[in-house]
This record gives sequence, C-alpha cells and structure tokens, in this order.
Amino acid sequence: ASLCERSRDENLSPPPHAFSQSSHTVKKMSSPSVKNLASELPPGRKSVLFFWASWHEPSNTGGSIDAVFKSLASATSGEVDFYRVEAEAQQDLSLRYGVQIVPTFILIDASGSIIDRVDGGDDVPRLTQAVSTLSSRSSIGPLS
Repeated sequence: ASLCERSRDENLSPPPHAFSQSSHTVKKMSSPSVKNLASELPPGRKSVLFFWASWHEPSNTGGSIDAVFKSLASATSGEVDFYRVEAEAQQDLSLRYGVQIVPTFILIDASGSIIDRVDGGDDVPRLTQAVSTLSSRSSIGPLS
C-alpha cells in the first residue's frame, strides 16, 4: 500500500524497488528560497526537509502548510536551505529519515546531523522555533 493509503500511525514499508539507484538532481522551484530535493543534500549546509504528498492538500503547493514553509524559508538569513521532498516519489529519502506521515519536517545542521524533527503540521509555533534554533546555530560542524 502507498503512503496515501496508510493512516498517520501505520509504518511505511518499502516496496522492493525503494532502494533502486537512479540519478536525480536538485531542482529550483518558482520560489528562490525553496528547492525540490531528489538526491543527497549538499555538504556543509544547514537544511530543513519538508516531506509532503500531492494528495495532502495543506502540504501541496499553495496549501496552508506549504505557505508556512515558504514563509519560514523567506524569513531566514540564507544560512539554511529549504527543500520540499515528495514522500511517495522519493521513498528512499522517506525511509532514510523515517518519514511515516506527511507533513514531516527534518532539520539538519551543517555537519549533516539531524537536530530536530516535527511530525505533522499542527504545531506551527514548534516548527517556527525549531527553524529559528537551526538558523542561529553555528555553521561550523564538528572537526573530523
């Protein structure tokens, strides 16, 4: 069953093709501050991943959660990259980040570590605070 056929509480089990290797690129959207992500994140950048689904109207382009995400992207100083990830189309990324519901927001620091996640779109103040915390963090990752 696809993600859209599952309830919020069910696990997302990968189909056999979920780990196939295919080449994808990062594409710019119409908004200069939000990009689509279909592959690896660029290293050394703080990022917010917004996992969404086309059937979920609030997270779809122009929906209320999409508007919040774009507003957060516009409000940061440019030190944080914002990406939209279509959860069902990018199942390898959904599995890697443990996405079981849409929307899900994953916040990643410059070292590539997940520092926070917000599952669901009901707590906009928590998402706003998480983005603010990420934005104010040092861009320097741990020394290797």
